[in-house]
Amino acid sequence: WSPDGKQVAFTTWRKGNADIYIKNANNVGADTPLLESPMNETIKDWSKDGKYIAFECGKDQFQDICAAPMEGGKPGKPFPVVQGQNRKDEPQFSYDGKWIAYTSDINEPGKFEVFVQSFPSGDVKLQISREGGGQPRWRRDGKELYFRTLDNRHMAVDIALGARIEPGIPHQLFTSSTT
Repeated sequence: WSPDGKQVAFTTWRKGNADIYIKNANNVGADTPLLESPMNETIKDWSKDGKYIAFECGKDQFQDICAAPMEGGKPGKPFPVVQGQNRKDEPQFSYDGKWIAYTSDINEPGKFEVFVQSFPSGDVKLQISREGGGQPRWRRDGKELYFRTLDNRHMAVDIALGARIEPGIPHQLFTSSTT
């Protein structure tokens, strides 16, 4: 859902590959494609200020994380955020829209870690998890980032945001069952 609740973004296979469409929540008007391309696009997050949509994009197992500006409810030109010959997933915008958390197996194939990168510039990138991690989520005030470890521990990391990011040491909140 868009932050104002007026639109919804969804992934569909109606043209033979995964595409993202934007639709008015009141069901008035036609679906608008985020972009039209032969690659797969899968919606992941909408920035809290409504200005960007984050999504996976690509044709192979090494899909990139991309973003598209949303201008007046319509998509602008998409651009790459995280690229490379490794797997990356689960992008989540910080509430101030200046950072994006995501997972990647760039260090060791098949072992995902949580990273935070400045957005949209991408000039600052830090690894947050230390023993594997996934499902990153920001606390509403941006002062903490939560994630889940490979052995189902739920972790929190204190975060100081500004021109730079200063993460604390991950600490365990609780362990969940695997059932």
